[in-house]
Amino acid sequence: MINSRPEMSPEHKSFMKQKPAFGALCLLAVALPCAADTFLLKDGITLNGAVVSEAGDFYLVEVQVTKSIKDERKIAKADVVKITAAKGIK
Repeated sequence: MINSRPEMSPEHKSFMKQKPAFGALCLLAVALPCAADTFLLKDGITLNGAVVSEAGDFYLVEVQVTKSIKDERKIAKADVVKITAAKGIK
């Protein structure tokens, strides 16, 4: 029988050897954002999310919309009444 699979390049073989570490890193990246801060806004809305960045007058917050969908929201600092930090993170 003739082998129809082409030979893998050295770069591809190297990546294949690193897959277990890559998989573990992906799982860690998914698990870390689970701890989210809680933002209470002036209009009574409560958002749970992780601060991605903070500029002069706003927060950029990553929120979990559904189990598989995340979104980034720009929240004016003037609209925030209270921020409760996630337990064990800060």
